[in-house]
Amino acid sequence: MNDEFDPLCEKCGGTGKCDSGGFQPWGQPIFIECDCVMPTSQPNISTVQQLIADRKRAIRKQERVEKIAQKLKTQQYLEERSAEEALMRSNPNYGRF
Repeated sequence: MNDEFDPLCEKCGGTGKCDSGGFQPWGQPIFIECDCVMPTSQPNISTVQQLIADRKRAIRKQERVEKIAQKLKTQQYLEERSAEEALMRSNPNYGRF
């Protein structure tokens, strides 16, 4: 992919590369891509559509997981409540201080 960079960028001086602040073991500075670097090609529409579809599937999956978790919490609550009611029926002093 060809990249364009801002020839008037103050950070990189128009080179597209800026100093990372790090050094190679032999003392040479490590350069990284500047923030001003922009891709020149347009994203592939099928790739974008695939990413959107993947995200929608992930959201639906998360919603299903949350729905199952809520059902399990409700089921657990009902079972605990039922057990507590059974204890109350079997022992009239249960829960009284």
